[in-house]
Amino acid sequence: NEALAYVSDPNWIEKFLFDEHKQLKLYHIKVDGPTGVGKTHLMLHLMWLLQQPHPAAEYWLSDPKFEGESSGWPFEPFVTDFEDVATGAQYLYDSVVTARKHAKRNDNPPKHHAFLRFDEIDGCFDEHGEDFTRPIRRIIKEGRSGWTHCLMAGQSPLGKDAGFTGAVMRNTARFVFGTEAMAFRRNAQISFW
Repeated sequence: NEALAYVSDPNWIEKFLFDEHKQLKLYHIKVDGPTGVGKTHLMLHLMWLLQQPHPAAEYWLSDPKFEGESSGWPFEPFVTDFEDVATGAQYLYDSVVTARKHAKRNDNPPKHHAFLRFDEIDGCFDEHGEDFTRPIRRIIKEGRSGWTHCLMAGQSPLGKDAGFTGAVMRNTARFVFGTEAMAFRRNAQISFW
């Protein structure tokens, strides 16, 4: 079973992310689970792994619950309050994804990857609805051609709880922890476990 082979290997996360040439296999990632289950620790580990082959990459972080140094991030987020998350998501779509898309059209493709990290994704959707989710859906749909990656964390693995369609969710690699993993496993759309 492929799933068990990954879990039994101590480097399974790295093998999940990269091929044998250290090229990214995944473009977008969503991590879900209840409070305190380790989502932030996994995201920090993923970011560390991504920095190894991509030290010049851009990293953007939206963390509406930012608590300073105790949050654990190696750099300060550009969005730190729930009031600003929709504006921040739109800014990233306009200034990172669209700018890279236009540069590529003008034969000036990006020279490094951009990793856009959104924390508390379902809580942000609760607060701002489509104003928050629309730019993120566009980032997921358009980001790959401009080497832009979307990394999201939330509590619910259900697309409807974050304003995403099934198609958008199927374009993300998924890590689901705790009790949410059991609910996620019972979802008929899941083909890999």
